Amino acid sequence: KSGGGVYTKALSVSVTDSIVENCYTVAANQNGGGLCLSNSTTTTLSGTIIQGCTATGMGGGVYHAAKGTFTVSNGSDISGNIARGEGDQDGNGNDLHNSGGGIYTKAVTFKLKNSIVSDNQAYGNGGGICQNYNQTNGMMELDGATVTGNIAGHMDENNNGVGKGGGIFTLTNL
Repeated sequence: KSGGGVYTKALSVSVTDSIVENCYTVAANQNGGGLCLSNSTTTTLSGTIIQGCTATGMGGGVYHAAKGTFTVSNGSDISGNIARGEGDQDGNGNDLHNSGGGIYTKAVTFKLKNSIVSDNQAYGNGGGICQNYNQTNGMMELDGATVTGNIAGHMDENNNGVGKGGGIFTLTNL
């Protein structure tokens, strides 16, 4: 099932000064190796470490499925996570099914403040972060953020590199 470490359908989620590590999903195409937040319209991760998690779908560290606001702040560290799903393009060449090595979110507003997203890998897009909110009013805000050492993509059956946005892949305004 989705949510190797934590799965919740709560409408509001706040995780503070916590560690989620070495968690994984087992069945094919399951999201959120560390956290799977399926309905949370207001989500905050503060001073939290999510590391070494693997999803067989989207969001190696965190999968956030709801629209709304998602904030990662206060020294949170999302590192060493992998999204390794089987791939599914959206018709525009965006391989989203295995995207968001560190974080995959559908949030209207995503904020990364004074935090680190590093050394994550997505077999699709957004090695560090994939924000899949394709509307004109969507926003991503980076403030004192470090996004480094992330990898997007893998080699397909024809030895072509697949994947966009090693650090960040977004379908919204940055």
